[in-house]
Amino acid sequence: IAEETKLRLRGQYKLYEERKLLQNQLAYLTDVRAKLREAYDFTKDHKELTYVNSNGFVERWENDARDDLLISLKKDFVKCLKTIREVEEAYKQVDAKIAEAVK
Repeated sequence: IAEETKLRLRGQYKLYEERKLLQNQLAYLTDVRAKLREAYDFTKDHKELTYVNSNGFVERWENDARDDLLISLKKDFVKCLKTIREVEEAYKQVDAKIAEAVK
């Protein structure tokens, strides 16, 4: 019998739902972490930004807020890592409860 069915029969289906939500949260946070790293690396490497307008003209902008942006990206990255650790810990706890419930 599938784990999901066992949890339903034992009245513990909320644990299954919680684990699914935590899995989705972890996947999202992993994507956010990758995008923050990508944004940091791009901002660090590019002092001048180039944009192509809808009419095809190329504009070059100096990135004056670069240092502030790098600091903000670092803070966001650290916050993201902290949240990932918290969600991973919650996931482990729910997973252990599920393992106990389906014995």
